[in-house]
Amino acid sequence: MPPPEGDSIEVAGWRRFWDSMDQRVALECRRWLYDKADGKAVQTVNHLHDKPIDVNMKLSLGEGMRIAMEKAEQRVLSPGRGN
Repeated sequence: MPPPEGDSIEVAGWRRFWDSMDQRVALECRRWLYDKADGKAVQTVNHLHDKPIDVNMKLSLGEGMRIAMEKAEQRVLSPGRGN
């Protein structure tokens, strides 16, 4: 079925969930789309222990960013070399 006039294919695809007769599906669709559009709301974490929370993260940079970071580090380690 073609999308309604004025709707892109993407909007038409989401519209069937947005307008779903199942209120749970409609709510979850709207919640997900709003989170994507406006940024997910902050979620508080209650930590009732006396120890700090350890958070381990693994980040990967794109190749261009990695090269730029290496060049910046070299400039910092060897000042006065006007690179």
